[in-house]
Amino acid sequence: NFFLYIWHNPFFPHENRLWGKSWMNCMSELGQWGRLLEFSKNKIYHESCIREDFITSAMTSSWKLLDFTSLKQMLSLINNEPGLSIDAYVVHYYKAILALFGKSSPKNQRLLEIINPHIVKGFKSIDSKMSRLPQVITSSHLPLFRFIHLFADLHEIGKYNLIRLDQTSSGAPDTLALSLTNDFMTIHKLWRAHYPDKFDKLSHWSDVTCFRAFTVAKALGYLDNINPKSIVN
Repeated sequence: NFFLYIWHNPFFPHENRLWGKSWMNCMSELGQWGRLLEFSKNKIYHESCIREDFITSAMTSSWKLLDFTSLKQMLSLINNEPGLSIDAYVVHYYKAILALFGKSSPKNQRLLEIINPHIVKGFKSIDSKMSRLPQVITSSHLPLFRFIHLFADLHEIGKYNLIRLDQTSSGAPDTLALSLTNDFMTIHKLWRAHYPDKFDKLSHWSDVTCFRAFTVAKALGYLDNINPKSIVN
């Protein structure tokens, strides 16, 4: 693999980082989360290359693969490495993911109560970043706005749980379906307003409804089929 050859070649210190970053971006765009997670963890643990981009890619890949053990390892690494400059909203997002999926909670404890503290801290971090944004927003600022909607996703998963707890016993599935449909339409309109297609390198967010449906369906499907014995403590 030419990318990896350049990456490991000591005679190209600057080039290997550029090629390696391009390879990681390609793996991300192609959805090769398994290879990206393996590569990132290898750089961190076997080559002692503890860098923000490797840790962030490992956390993203862990969530995509529902590998909460690896996600927990990355968050522990961040806590033990105070010199890392990873944005607080990124850390709080994945802490919320781990709190939501990575450990068991009492059946009567609603999800919003588990994840709300992380959502609040995440939004405070985002607000601090947004106060320093320039007047002209470019694609380099896209991750910040992306995490706004990722936190909104988490909050809506909690709302889904509220509806399920309140209505499943009363037998009102139509109300639940209508509520979720309305939420999807609202999110679709908001995303279209905030994200012009020109901001996206490969325009894989052009169909916002599809992206949104995939993300939430994957999360809710995991919630509905969760096996308590497999939960990470």
